[in-house]
Amino acid sequence: MCAAVAAVAATVATPAAAQTTLTADPGVVAPGGTVTIRVTGPAGQHFAVIGSSANGGFSYGGVPLAVGSDVVILVQGVLDGTGQATLGVIPPFAGTALDRYYLQAVTSTSASFLPPTPSAGLVIRNRDASSAVTGTTVAGSTSTLNGCNTVVIASTPVTITRASKVMAFGHTAYTRNTSNLRSGVLHVELRNASDTTVARSYRSLGTLSSATDNGRLPISVSQLLKVWTPTGHEPQDFVAAAGDYTLRLTMSGNDGTCAGNPVVWDTALSYLLVDPS
Repeated sequence: MCAAVAAVAATVATPAAAQTTLTADPGVVAPGGTVTIRVTGPAGQHFAVIGSSANGGFSYGGVPLAVGSDVVILVQGVLDGTGQATLGVIPPFAGTALDRYYLQAVTSTSASFLPPTPSAGLVIRNRDASSAVTGTTVAGSTSTLNGCNTVVIASTPVTITRASKVMAFGHTAYTRNTSNLRSGVLHVELRNASDTTVARSYRSLGTLSSATDNGRLPISVSQLLKVWTPTGHEPQDFVAAAGDYTLRLTMSGNDGTCAGNPVVWDTALSYLLVDPS
């Protein structure tokens, strides 16, 4: 009998220790707005909610945390008998250029939080910054190409105030004119303040029906720009740091002898800056 009871007891799982968690509502807030946060963990333990403009790089008690070196303690206390605490915090968006703020909870049996038990990090977004979409459209004039040489047919300056991906759109109409170049090759590139190409679209190729076809062939490209190196495209999207850039739409003739002068018409170049997350 005792052996049977022992065998049954051995199969009963021991309750898992409460995990430290952090939730927040809403996840997007206007500057000066309050976010309601809930911390859960082992009942009676000390808790703290910390915040930072970065989501890594800081450790405490040898434990890596999901905040940066500008970490501040937003609130601290003791979890109630159900292992919870609910309170409000105000992310420091007012009067700053921050578009997001990172939060994390830690719990501990000690008021010194040694060792800390962290929750997963979470991000609160600045509604005013998150809702802003920056972009423009410029028109290019009719352009004459020089054989197979690449020619800039439209360009626009781009000022980036915070890290962003770049969604580019380009359009033109290609005609071979005095050449026998059946195809036009269109792409968009982003150059930094040093006039170095740092990002580029994949090329868009359009081909006329024959080397004697004098029609106008629409060619378009729309893409998140990819990292560009001297060896070519990289697979990842380019994330532009804050700074001044130039976006250029370029065109060249192809599929024929590189002589004569193709012409492009009705050119337009547009972009949107996209949150990299």
